[in-house]
Amino acid sequence: MKKNRILSLILASAFVIGTLGACTPAQQQATAPAEGTQAATPAVPTPGDTTPAAPPATEGGARDYIIIATENEAGTISPGRHGTLAGSFMNAMTHNGLFRQHYESLDIIPDLVESYRSITDSVWEFTLHQGVLFHNGDEMTAYDVAASFEYLRTYPYAMAFQGSVAGWEVVDTHTIRLDTGEPNALLFVDLTNHGNFVLPRSLIEAGHDFTALPIGTGPYVFEEWRTGDFLQFTAFDGYFDTERAPLIRDVTWRIIPEGTSRTIALEMGEIHYIVEVAAPDVPRMQEHPDIHVHLGMSTQHNHLLLNNELPMFADINIRRALDMAIDKESVVIVGMDGLATPIWNQVPINFAGVSFANENTFDPDGARALLAEAGVEPGTMAFDIIVSNDARRRMAEVIQANLADVGIEVTITQTDFATFFQLTTEGDYETSIANFTSASLLTYMFAMLHRDNIGGLNRNRIDNQELSDLVDRAITTVDESARLAVIGEATSLANSYTGMVPLFQALIARAFSANLGVPETGGAGELHVNMMYWRD
Repeated sequence: MKKNRILSLILASAFVIGTLGACTPAQQQATAPAEGTQAATPAVPTPGDTTPAAPPATEGGARDYIIIATENEAGTISPGRHGTLAGSFMNAMTHNGLFRQHYESLDIIPDLVESYRSITDSVWEFTLHQGVLFHNGDEMTAYDVAASFEYLRTYPYAMAFQGSVAGWEVVDTHTIRLDTGEPNALLFVDLTNHGNFVLPRSLIEAGHDFTALPIGTGPYVFEEWRTGDFLQFTAFDGYFDTERAPLIRDVTWRIIPEGTSRTIALEMGEIHYIVEVAAPDVPRMQEHPDIHVHLGMSTQHNHLLLNNELPMFADINIRRALDMAIDKESVVIVGMDGLATPIWNQVPINFAGVSFANENTFDPDGARALLAEAGVEPGTMAFDIIVSNDARRRMAEVIQANLADVGIEVTITQTDFATFFQLTTEGDYETSIANFTSASLLTYMFAMLHRDNIGGLNRNRIDNQELSDLVDRAITTVDESARLAVIGEATSLANSYTGMVPLFQALIARAFSANLGVPETGGAGELHVNMMYWRD
């Protein structure tokens, strides 16, 4: 009962979040860069299985290091080359974009940009901070920004967040203009994404391998990666934003796939912060005097991916039947220990403009009727669910039982995260449990529902021209009330089309040492390691 009351309070407060990502940010001044500094040169990552020893305590005994545990290991930490949250955590440590997003309000805030102005409805001029250094010692200029746009848009993930930029012009060393072609509500939120982070032009032109050695302007320098074990970073002494310069010098990321193992490591003091908290362990950690547990509503939309390109999922009645046959509340109880909100919507429900029209409901009899209407004998419709961890396996087992109840046989295959991500991105799967976290509803809809992103983030491979046209119209609609109306229409159509099976909207659950200060934790799931600090 205590858990339910806490959850109710969180959900009640969560619905004040609006569609902030679609708004133009107010002009602000960012912190001046530090002068007279030099960049460190990181080491090339190597495979191995040797866990690093904790860095030594600084003079006086105070810790100047932190060990963070995460469940998943990204296939790459090169910006724009992946769509994983694990990779984005690393990218935020080593790189910057023109803008960043406030962790709580989701307002868009200048980062590498000092000031900006609109030239026309579709052309924006950005003046960059001077004296910003890359980790290799190069000074960041508008030419680096232009080269980064050109380079990163060759990768499908980055291109999903560059659709708002039709072209660019370097005005001078520290000024660049971006042309959206037509008014575009996604531009500023796109510029916060790692698909638009800035890389050194000199290294791009030299053919540098950013997957082996990521180099940016960020608060931390990449040092070492032992595959399957750990990654290490060190504070960048030349970081330009002195107000956000790292407060902890050395950062180690430990890869610990099993949830209870992460919990025990935190209890024993072997690690200091858990990114993915095992839901069953939350009550136990809440009672621990040396551990703080943070819970908050997130925008993370969890769903059963359906490969819409396969004939078995071509009929809308089949997709709707699958949605209606699955008991979302049981999925949440078994897979998330109740720490999530069951949903039936194709988009995150805590954004302004979302329509709840045409949502399906849990109705096994209705599911059987729809299968019959589609002329499908349930016993002939067998498929596999790919999962990437134990929690998702438990969810899949609930889905397996639900679908067996309507006569559909389902198998479950568990893989590592990298394999899961590759298979689902390439479309080499039937179904899979996945999620997508976004700080903007338009970003989510363009990434997940637009036909242009098939082969990228549209891993359901939804190919609906009417739906894509509505998303495009929302993006180009300047008036906010009119845009919200279009978003509602698009959501309603997406619910009817049922290109995926929504499961639940997760809570952000983070656990960390009680004497660790973590001032920035937001609903979009981002992690600002540079702002963490030790209280003692």
